[in-house]
Amino acid sequence: STARKSEHAGANEVLTYSFVHENVMKKAEQDTSQAFQLSNALSPDLQYYRLSVLPSLLDKVRMNIKAGHDEFMLFEIGKGHNKKYHADDEDGLPREIEMLDAVYSSKKPREGAAYFYMRHVLQQVAKDFGYSLKFKPIKELLDFPLTAPFDQQRSALVETRDGQFLGIVGELKATVRQAFKLPDYVAALSLDMEGLQKAAAVQRQQYAPLSRFPSATQDISLRAPSSTTYEEVFHAVWTALSEEAHDIEIKIEPVSIYQANDDTA
Repeated sequence: STARKSEHAGANEVLTYSFVHENVMKKAEQDTSQAFQLSNALSPDLQYYRLSVLPSLLDKVRMNIKAGHDEFMLFEIGKGHNKKYHADDEDGLPREIEMLDAVYSSKKPREGAAYFYMRHVLQQVAKDFGYSLKFKPIKELLDFPLTAPFDQQRSALVETRDGQFLGIVGELKATVRQAFKLPDYVAALSLDMEGLQKAAAVQRQQYAPLSRFPSATQDISLRAPSSTTYEEVFHAVWTALSEEAHDIEIKIEPVSIYQANDDTA
């Protein structure tokens, strides 16, 4: 179901090996000491059990560009593992983490940042499943194999509105782009399939009859310190409206942001 939704969003599903060469992980700036290594690998290209799915996708972008594809999105549902954070499960076996990863690449720059393009795609997929998302800025540097390829100042953590953690979406580090020979306009996401399945399993009303009344639009101006993030403002407005308007469909969009010279907004 998730794969079909991703294809509907214009992505192409690929299937890569769960075992990779150490150079693939190093290009993604992941710590190879956290990965299992095969002592009798059939090929040097398949020595390590990958820490996450995304580096495998990044390794396929360049060859697709050389094949003549200027703009495309790849995604894969696959498994990864790391010895540091997920040593084993209740049976004492290495715990495999199932992930949904995707990368969007455009040889030509598009309007706006690549982060917002991938974020929009993710929001649409979530909407198709009947829930909305919350994007939280990364305030403290995260040191996990999952987050290693991302430029965390141009990325966000992803949660459902009720607080279910899903993963990360954003742009890649310049060093990672250079290592994989990627264009500048690239964005990616890494999502936990267990979290996605839990969010999709929540019973929601999928059908709503058309209202007999016209829609109403209201512009609201809010004053906040410049240190306040957009997500904090959005969440405050969303919560206030949701508590008061239980049976009304609400859509919130930013119109503009004004910041004076004295650093107040």
